[in-house]
Amino acid sequence: MSRVFRFVFTWLLACLGLDSAMAASAKIATEWNAVVLEIADSEDAFTTLKGLRTVTLVHLAMHDALNSRNTKYHRFTSILGSFSEPGRLSESDLENVPEKAAENQTDTALAIHAAHNVATYFYPDHAARLEKLRDDQLALLAESTRPKVTKSHGVAIATAVIESRQGDGSDKDAEYDWHPMAPGVHAEFNEHSETPEGFVFGAGWAQARGFGFSEAEQFRVTPPPAIDSDAYTLAFNEVKAIGRFRSMRRSADQTHLALWWKDFVENSHNRLARDLIEQESLELIDAARLLALLNMSVFDAYVASFNNKFHFNHWRPYTAIRWADNAGNEATLAETTWTNTHQHTYAFPSYPSAHGTA
Repeated sequence: MSRVFRFVFTWLLACLGLDSAMAASAKIATEWNAVVLEIADSEDAFTTLKGLRTVTLVHLAMHDALNSRNTKYHRFTSILGSFSEPGRLSESDLENVPEKAAENQTDTALAIHAAHNVATYFYPDHAARLEKLRDDQLALLAESTRPKVTKSHGVAIATAVIESRQGDGSDKDAEYDWHPMAPGVHAEFNEHSETPEGFVFGAGWAQARGFGFSEAEQFRVTPPPAIDSDAYTLAFNEVKAIGRFRSMRRSADQTHLALWWKDFVENSHNRLARDLIEQESLELIDAARLLALLNMSVFDAYVASFNNKFHFNHWRPYTAIRWADNAGNEATLAETTWTNTHQHTYAFPSYPSAHGTA
């Protein structure tokens, strides 16, 4: 497991202010997390922001549902005020519910309904599977703690969360203008990306609305090193030698790590988070909040990094190494048959790394 990820996860736990008395109810959240991401992977293999966006909203809805009567955390949506408002349980709603259950299991039922409604809204073709998960989870709760009213309140919370992200540009197709071949400029390599000629991936991501920043351009990184600089030469030669297919300078462990990190971040990090949530025995409310924060962060990282990618439009190693004789840097030697470790290059500019950013 990545030491960096464990450090960040521990830091997030500290930010949540968790205590040592934790219930084992977090499985409710981790099951929705796993199922939604499995559905997303089966639909588009994470080649769009749909799966990441959906799982984020699922956990935001669960978080707000669990805070509909309790005030442990501020809610993400604007459904606030008296208990009689949409998305909040009134005292009359709970009058037939045992006191202890009203503090715990009724909130859990509300969170389950909220998660189900968000997931079904975005993946209606998988309604049967999502409905089964909802019913299986509700069946674990005592009958007296599952008033019918929680369903309507769950719908209200889910609707508010969905509406809060309407028009965020996450599914927008953005135009891309190819530039003439030049040193450092992103170039066509559809034979290595296995994509149609002229295809560019992720240009629309660069303009999406994030969760935690005001605009996609807010976090502009420093430019990549100039092609004729010593820093570029050092990076070029390192990637050429260590990143090549069947490199003699790369250890088996380095190869394993490179291929492991090739997995999409929303898949790898949520998988790790689910394991750590179980190990730490988090309460449901904290697990839902943690997964919401994690996925909001990954979403924003993708938006910010792709905005930077298309701002700098920097070429990939595949092009840089094969075309090096035309780059104007005598210290970088071309290798016209060079290919990378997994013999594939994604069809978008290289700098900065989206995986590294996330």
